[in-house]
Amino acid sequence: MNVIVSLPDDSQRARVRTSMASLAVEASAGTGKTYLLVVRALWLILARRIPADALVALAFGEQAATELKERLRAKLEEIARTTARDALDPEVVALAPNEPLDALRTRASAALEALDRAHVSTIHAFASTLLRLHPADPVVDVTFRIT
Repeated sequence: MNVIVSLPDDSQRARVRTSMASLAVEASAGTGKTYLLVVRALWLILARRIPADALVALAFGEQAATELKERLRAKLEEIARTTARDALDPEVVALAPNEPLDALRTRASAALEALDRAHVSTIHAFASTLLRLHPADPVVDVTFRIT
């Protein structure tokens, strides 16, 4: 028997999952931020058909950024390899309820190939990349280091 518990922030979580707006998620440790961000990325990839290498997901720490990317990779692998829709996380299925399983598997496979080009990193690493690619001022030394 499944029991659905309504959390006080259910409406906010729903917004994070399926909003096209750029969002920041701030919450205490253990509240499900990483899972929520993985579900959001899956929604963008599977339902909105955004290529994985067009995603930007930033975390404050290296450990959090690594965990986010690893969890996203694991979910994409699960979707790409599944042979039955009911074997998937129900929340993932709910993201694209009318999509055929083969379409979801194809998008997940393509996303896995592109995931290493996605910007899933710390805020500092992303800012460093932007500054190196597009120095706003000719005085910016492209060999700078953030310490």
